[in-house]
Amino acid sequence: MVRFSLETPDTLLRPTEEENFQDEEASERRVSLLKERSVRMGAGQFSKARKATILIRQELEAPGVSILEKGFPGQLSQKEVDQVQVFRRELEVRDHVYKQIVHQYVDIGVEEEAYALCRFLRARKYEPEKVFELLDEGKEGWREAQALNFFPDPEESMGVSLSLFLKQYPYVFHGNAKNGCPVSYLQAGHLDAEDGRTKNPNFRRCEAVNVLDLKGLTRSQINSDSLDVFKVVGQITKSFPETMHCCVIVNAPSFFTIAWKLIKKFIDARTSSKIEIYSSTKEGKKRLLELIDGKSVPSDYGGSAPSMSSLISKNQTCGDDAASWHISKLMHVHSGKKKAKFECEIPAGGPPVSFQVHTRCASGATFSFFKDSELLKEVVVTNSTNDVGAYSKEVITELDGPGKFRVEAKALAKAGYFMLVGN
Repeated sequence: MVRFSLETPDTLLRPTEEENFQDEEASERRVSLLKERSVRMGAGQFSKARKATILIRQELEAPGVSILEKGFPGQLSQKEVDQVQVFRRELEVRDHVYKQIVHQYVDIGVEEEAYALCRFLRARKYEPEKVFELLDEGKEGWREAQALNFFPDPEESMGVSLSLFLKQYPYVFHGNAKNGCPVSYLQAGHLDAEDGRTKNPNFRRCEAVNVLDLKGLTRSQINSDSLDVFKVVGQITKSFPETMHCCVIVNAPSFFTIAWKLIKKFIDARTSSKIEIYSSTKEGKKRLLELIDGKSVPSDYGGSAPSMSSLISKNQTCGDDAASWHISKLMHVHSGKKKAKFECEIPAGGPPVSFQVHTRCASGATFSFFKDSELLKEVVVTNSTNDVGAYSKEVITELDGPGKFRVEAKALAKAGYFMLVGN
């Protein structure tokens, strides 16, 4: 019988001393391998590994913050603890990229190691080899991002200011669910996980409750481009498993049921099982108040927190240029003769307005600017760099009010998206 001791640190991951190895021969082999490894590592390194193992055992058996859900530290079965130690050992001897991915939040002090190990194992029902298969699927994408230092400057990567991006993709984290998870609403901002720990000292789980409001969604928005986004997101999430506690979709239009059948194909089965869809506003609000204290739910969804527009306004002050632009329009320019159009009004007494166009479309488009019926300027916007990255061009400057202005865009060849920004 193998006893718990510092001489055999492998055994320290057991949840109780009453539970012993069932396979005596296998356990003796493991002890022998550990002793051999200690000789190879040297006394100093082995001592470090031994101390780390003791800490992991403490985190698994008696975590500082107990999450009363299966699969979390403090709630593991004997078999699950066995698999945690197997997974942890294998991370030390296999391709180092696996450990980098698993320890992504551990290394920056946001997540404790025991929670990280359990998070990845929960994604594949505590089967280490299946976790490594999952890591294999995502590691090339991880290496590509790593080669670019994980995009330290989002504005440079996107080709537009952060405030403009948030204007088009409003996404805000506000408050915590009753189970301690931070809550996101697809309408403004970004999550700073370290700040989340400051606001919530019991923060341990790198998971979120996500609220997705589909009010105003049209059939035309569910197209090949949006499905491609789901494919990319599905690939990226292979390196970030179990970071979504659940997703509550509210105000889902009737046609979304059909769209969901297509979208599910690109999402991991365990992830899709955590997504709840509500077409009824009343039922959606009821579910949110079950998950989140009403004081943290925006008033739009039946709570007493500030409205979404207030939260959006607050979060969009994140950039120095947040107030430097006041007109933005994403124009989908179709191929053929049909033109995309946008109208705006510039009041008297205000500063003159200049327009830029941002695009990744290589084929380009012609932009025409009118004041009332008078043609002011016609500009061709095309990515002359032959690069698929973001491209921008100033198309017209110093437009003075008062007046109504119209912009028309016609594709030179293929269809594409162009962001028109006035500041």
